[in-house]
Amino acid sequence: MSPLSRRVALFFLVKGGNRNHGGAAYVTHLCRGLRAHDLNPVVVRVSSGFKVRKTGDAGAGHFGDGVPYLNMNVEAACAFSKQYRALIAVSHFQDFVPETHALLSAGVPWVLHAQANVPEPGHALEKPMRKVPIIAIRESLRQLANKLGCDARYIPHPYQRVGTLEPHDRKEHAVVCSRIDFAKHTDVAIEANRLLPADKKIGIYGGINRMYAFHSLDKKYPEWREEHRGEFPLGRGVSIFRSAQWAVDMTYWSHDRGGTQYTFFEAWDAERPLVLHRRWFDENEPTSRAALFVDNAAELASLVGGGAPRALVASAQAHAAGLLAEHGAARVGAAYAALW
Repeated sequence: MSPLSRRVALFFLVKGGNRNHGGAAYVTHLCRGLRAHDLNPVVVRVSSGFKVRKTGDAGAGHFGDGVPYLNMNVEAACAFSKQYRALIAVSHFQDFVPETHALLSAGVPWVLHAQANVPEPGHALEKPMRKVPIIAIRESLRQLANKLGCDARYIPHPYQRVGTLEPHDRKEHAVVCSRIDFAKHTDVAIEANRLLPADKKIGIYGGINRMYAFHSLDKKYPEWREEHRGEFPLGRGVSIFRSAQWAVDMTYWSHDRGGTQYTFFEAWDAERPLVLHRRWFDENEPTSRAALFVDNAAELASLVGGGAPRALVASAQAHAAGLLAEHGAARVGAAYAALW
């Protein structure tokens, strides 16, 4: 088979082509899973504002990891989808209703990542969604899509380790590896550090939302900058978690909970117990059995400071190992390959 006959178009509908989010990480891991089955993925950024580009031109740039990255307008993208296997890998559809509608109408399956990805009943996308396969990366999303009358199926999002298992140079007792931002609630970990002795403090990695840092941290927790280790280096997630005894993520949103972020998989891959905020807990999601949960800084300090029951930690780690196997990129890639 020629590379073109194995090509898979992964449509990426994100404002500005921003790749600093979980959807972009999903695409990178999916590409690895597809390559394991001798498929040749190319990421296509779609916008009605783009000039028409030759559909055979794969030299426009790279998405990362050696994956070609094209820019196309919606007409070219629909034509491209007729030539090759195709998937709406990520669509922030609120900003791309015409483009998403056109691709769905062309018969391209769509991947749903979060509750915000599921249109409300009566939305313009509801009717074309019913005519194509819909893939939900969580069971709860599959149920939401099916309520719209869709042919939705659950395929877990893929994970393949990036980087090494060798521990990071800097040893920590515990680490936070998520963006320093409002929804990440970094202040909970900083508050916990005030209750922990020096040898049990939580090291904080991640890029900084300056508005959050100025309004929520600098005035109340001026010491946080001393506890900040810098940004989360690409490909070093597993290594950083491996250098610590605990992985911590205090993320929660009012509109969603219970999913598995890629930093969770990196912590599990490093064989480190994961501590999440209880507002992330959803008993219907497998994450609820693969992590430990706390409500506040005092509980977090108590847990990572030595108050975790061994049996509870062992149970969470066993469930985490099962999730790593279920989400293995090659295994997930096989499920996607069966779509076409």
